[in-house]
Amino acid sequence: MIFVEFVESHGVLCLSIEGHAETAPKGEDLICAAASTLAYTAAYSMEKLSEEGKFKDNGEFLAQLEPGDCLLVC
Repeated sequence: MIFVEFVESHGVLCLSIEGHAETAPKGEDLICAAASTLAYTAAYSMEKLSEEGKFKDNGEFLAQLEPGDCLLVC
């Protein structure tokens, strides 16, 4: 199962995605592929927004993307 948590606290946004859909063999799971695509798209978007200075306080963000685990903080 894929677990997604989005939390905002004191101006800090955190998106956490973890787990596997387990609907097909590893490397063939379309649901996992879709979740991964969305995670990478969100990380890329955060990087571009940071470069454009759209985040307050220096526009720093954290992106950790691992198989079955994603953490994005800005």
